[in-house]
Amino acid sequence: MNEIDIAEFNTRAAAAFSLAGLEAARQRAHALLLVLLGGGGGLGMLGLGKWNSEPILAVAALSASAYWFAGAAWVAWHGLSTAAVRSWATPGLLAKFDEWQDYAKQAQAEAASVTEQAIDPIAELRKSAIRNAELAADEYRAASTRTYRALDLVFRLMSATPLVSLLGAWCFSRCGWGLSCGGL
Repeated sequence: MNEIDIAEFNTRAAAAFSLAGLEAARQRAHALLLVLLGGGGGLGMLGLGKWNSEPILAVAALSASAYWFAGAAWVAWHGLSTAAVRSWATPGLLAKFDEWQDYAKQAQAEAASVTEQAIDPIAELRKSAIRNAELAADEYRAASTRTYRALDLVFRLMSATPLVSLLGAWCFSRCGWGLSCGGL
C-alpha cells in the first residue's frame, strides 16, 4: 500500500461519512417540518374552533399556529433547499484515461528538460479523483452544517411558543378587535 492508496481510502471514507451526515441532517429536517406543519395546522384548527366561544384562547392558538408555520417555512427554506454538491465518485474516469495519457506525455516532455522524474499518468489520474472526493466531502459538510444550523435555530425558537401564545392573548385582551391599542 502506497501513499496514494492511503489517501484514496481516507478520502473516500471521509466523503462517505460526510454524505451520511448530510442525509441524516435532511432526514431530521423533514421530520421537524412534518411536526411543525402538523402542529401548526392543529393549533390553527383549535383557534378556529374556539373563535366564537373563547376568543382569547383562539388568538393564542392562532398566534402559535402562525409562529409554527413560520418555523416550518424557515426549515424548508434554509434546511431543505437544494445544495450544490458534487459526486465523490468521479464519473467517466476511465473514459478520460486517453486524455490523461496525452497530458502525461506532454508533462513528461516538459519535466525531462527540468528534472529527471517521470510522471505516472495513473498516479495523476488517481490524485485527481482524490481531489474530487475531497471537494465533495467539503461540500457535503457545508450543506449539512447549513441544515443543522437552521434546525438548531428553529428548535430554540419553538421553545418560545408559550410566550408567543401569551403575547397574542395579552394583546387581544388589551386591544380586542380594534386596530388602535392606546395605553398598552
